[in-house]
Amino acid sequence: MIFTKNFIGITLFAFLCLFLCPCSLNAQVADSIFKKMQEIAIPQYQVKKDSANLVFLKMSFASEYVIDQGTLAALQNRTIQQIDIVYTDFPAGRNFDKLNTNRVKQLLKLLPELSYNQKVTWSLIKQTDCKNYANAVKMFHGVVVHFEDEKLPPTLAAKKKEIEKVKKYVFEGTFKDSVVFKVIERNKKKWKNALIVSDWTGSIYPYSSQIVNWYRLNLKDKLVRHFVFFNDGDDKKDKEKKIGETGGVYFTQTNDISHIIEVMIQALQNGHGGDVPENDIEAILAGIEKYKDIEEVILIADNNSPVRDIRLTPQITKPVRVILCGVENGRINPQYLNIAKFTGGSVHTIEEDIENLANAQIHDILKAGSGIFRVNPKGFFYRVK
Repeated sequence: MIFTKNFIGITLFAFLCLFLCPCSLNAQVADSIFKKMQEIAIPQYQVKKDSANLVFLKMSFASEYVIDQGTLAALQNRTIQQIDIVYTDFPAGRNFDKLNTNRVKQLLKLLPELSYNQKVTWSLIKQTDCKNYANAVKMFHGVVVHFEDEKLPPTLAAKKKEIEKVKKYVFEGTFKDSVVFKVIERNKKKWKNALIVSDWTGSIYPYSSQIVNWYRLNLKDKLVRHFVFFNDGDDKKDKEKKIGETGGVYFTQTNDISHIIEVMIQALQNGHGGDVPENDIEAILAGIEKYKDIEEVILIADNNSPVRDIRLTPQITKPVRVILCGVENGRINPQYLNIAKFTGGSVHTIEEDIENLANAQIHDILKAGSGIFRVNPKGFFYRVK
């Protein structure tokens, strides 16, 4: 694909529209989340003030606005696991879908990373023990956030154990899920002079090691030119991570497998990832800047991690081929579809190659994995089913 100034300008405008005016996208995502929420009916929700790992975002009866947004500060450096939307069935039998969808939408404005975090479980809790308005306004309404504390960096002993596992992956090829190896084998005749940009955080070690294992067995192949590994900040505190300046990006361009492994180990020893979002785009841009001779980028990505710096996508000037790891039940993260779409690239799972995304027009439907996606008026894919 040829990137003209006009193409890059249009892409930048579209992304700016998305991030400066995200209302329509929030509404679409909120609708999709709400439709999948499981409803639980209870007499009355009891707020336990001494509850560990819970944050209560209180809203007034029949309102979608958080009363005290300062409460959100308690979620810094925490990994969100579950969201409960709590409402009261009063007047009994009335349809409260609009109210609760708006509550989801408002929460996505306050915590936008929830839009792409597929590990979060959403529930709708209906309170039924209410006879009149006076009772209703006294009951709790709003959002209950379940979280776990920020994980501590692994110990030296744990890191040494991980290093031995990585070496075993590279030299023995013992993979439970060989998605990276299989995708490369399927597409090796179509791709060439590629920069490998690989997530190098804890859960992705077995996947990212596959590309080095494949490279070791195919040194004469012209597919891979250089490697970039990123660990999302070298164990930097989550609150210190800035878009485009997170750090933890490592480079190697040698045919010496031992040197590649040394770089991998260095990245592993210096950082393990921290919070869920990753600095994928920062790593891609750094690699393109350093290695001028590449023709395309192969991104080894964690499907379950939101892309922290997706707003930087318009700066990418090479097609990005995304190999998705950790796809559960066919649920593809739409952020990666959009990265591929706006760079003229593609998305790949163990079962399928999703190509020609750049040709998708407004309102087009895409079947990918187990999901159905539509292109919104700003040109972005969002999940509809």
